[in-house]
Amino acid sequence: MSVIKAVLLCAVGFSCVGGTPASATPTHFPFTLTVNPEVFIHPTLCDVSGGFACATSLGDTFVGQFTVDDSVLLGDGIKDGVPITNFFLKIGRVAWDQNGGDPDNFFGGFRDSHQSLAPSPGLVVSGGALVDLRGGVIGGGDVPFVDFTTFSPHRFIAFDAFGSSEIPGSLRIGAVPEPSTFLLTLIGALSLCAVARARAIPRSSSAGVRR
Repeated sequence: MSVIKAVLLCAVGFSCVGGTPASATPTHFPFTLTVNPEVFIHPTLCDVSGGFACATSLGDTFVGQFTVDDSVLLGDGIKDGVPITNFFLKIGRVAWDQNGGDPDNFFGGFRDSHQSLAPSPGLVVSGGALVDLRGGVIGGGDVPFVDFTTFSPHRFIAFDAFGSSEIPGSLRIGAVPEPSTFLLTLIGALSLCAVARARAIPRSSSAGVRR
């Protein structure tokens, strides 16, 4: 393959990448709820399905997650009505599993920053990052529920399925991007160029010289 053909092949690869419009990337957001300060756990309704764990105490953490397109990060503010997927959170024997796989699942939907039923809690974006949630996740009969940032930023309060146990605390959110389609396409184009370049390099003529 000539060097000219190799260059043309690379150009075609990069033009395909450049011609692909930027698309939203599904991004996985883990979040951590840390219990503080006071906790009230009903002594006879804990450790059963619908109840929080009897041993829940100050400093305990519960890790949840959800997925949303990273286009939500364009522009600061509270984003209501943005669909999320794969939401999961479990506290004791109470789970809010959007996919429905947990045996202790009580998931019933979300409330946005105005406490209206919505496809997600309100997503608070600042400086191009998702920093907080507003609203909550609810059970089929409203309880059990977790309210996010009801009274102050980066806080939560949770009630069990009986409405009898209460857990307050702090909320922290992270982000783990899934592989971007654009990035995978770019890697493919670079690989194509590498192969084309290798084929374009002329072989040593010494191999054909006879003594």
